[in-house]
Amino acid sequence: MKKLWFIIAILLMWFLSAEKPVEPLSVQSRPAPKKENVLQQETRPSPGKETIPGERWGVQDYHQVQMQRFESPLGRTLVYSFSQDGVPIQGMNIRMREQSDGSLVEEENTYRPISEVPIRREVLEEQAAQLKSQEGRYQFDSLSADSLVIVLREGLETGELAFATSAVDKTRPGTPTQLLVRSDDGKILQKTVGRKEF
Repeated sequence: MKKLWFIIAILLMWFLSAEKPVEPLSVQSRPAPKKENVLQQETRPSPGKETIPGERWGVQDYHQVQMQRFESPLGRTLVYSFSQDGVPIQGMNIRMREQSDGSLVEEENTYRPISEVPIRREVLEEQAAQLKSQEGRYQFDSLSADSLVIVLREGLETGELAFATSAVDKTRPGTPTQLLVRSDDGKILQKTVGRKEF
């Protein structure tokens, strides 16, 4: 208890002996020099009026563009992703990083003007039901036209429709598995295995 009072007394003395700010000697007040705010003189477009990549990179009319914007004190990052008829296209986006003055620092463009993928939802629902009913290594949690994605593959001029789904691998029970299943024949295009649940 004595140590506590001793520490409190030392802290109080230190606090009271802290140096006070020195007042300026001059009584005349001068107006502060006018500072120009660089951010107000920005050359970049105002929010919501960014350059649409379709004009610059030849984005096809049947591809819809979605933009995400991430701001930081050092600048901003714009990420443009693409879809067709509401179906997301995997592996195709444009990422631009700008400084706070609007100058471009980095640009990464993986957009390809692929041909339009035919999407017939009623046929896809039938394919999903048929794939779910098949006996095989995987038991699919959800296959439907709502879980569709367009997958780009090397050497193909167009994308392929696939179902993005979680599944149970019957040979490894308890291990969460994410699959991309080609819609027309059920071929596994991509598999991601998570940690086993106990």
